[in-house]
Amino acid sequence: FSFHPDPSLHSISPQRVPAAGGTWVDVYGTNFLQTPQAACRFGPSSSALEPAELVSTSHLRCRAPPRRTAAEADGVVGVQLTFNGVDFFG
Repeated sequence: FSFHPDPSLHSISPQRVPAAGGTWVDVYGTNFLQTPQAACRFGPSSSALEPAELVSTSHLRCRAPPRRTAAEADGVVGVQLTFNGVDFFG
């Protein structure tokens, strides 16, 4: 096995997406890894993972899912990244 520095998130674009989902979200940061498990998780109540496309070690993209709850539809939804399906950053 190998060790990698923890990824960190610096910015997300766009800042707002429609509640219906489907919009590509670009995530920028450092130490992103190319793994089959790379994914984004949108919102604290979401257990579903959206596959991530690695553009570079500092940029990846995920499609925003439809918001699942009324609280998510009306408010801010956090974004977290995983590269192994277990550890989340963001």
